[in-house]
Amino acid sequence: MGLSVYVENRIHERKHVRGAGASLERIIDRATEGTIFSAIDQYGDTMFNSIQSAALIRELKLMRHGNADLDADIRAIETLANEVVRTYGYIWVSGD
Repeated sequence: MGLSVYVENRIHERKHVRGAGASLERIIDRATEGTIFSAIDQYGDTMFNSIQSAALIRELKLMRHGNADLDADIRAIETLANEVVRTYGYIWVSGD
């Protein structure tokens, strides 16, 4: 089944983001140990607030170098993270 990704507002109303789970899985597969992406639980739940989402954006910028084939996936997750930072919301990742 894979990962499901949701964006939540400040009062935790969720909106499912179709296709984001597959993008996130491909990013996780390339994540360096010790990064935020390597800490995502693929079988449990992981939540990022707006401050942590800003750190995700920084990691995505670093990951862009040497991973041109992930460009669409990186842009998709970066868009989500930017929305969360802008609205002080959350990214909720639900594992399989």
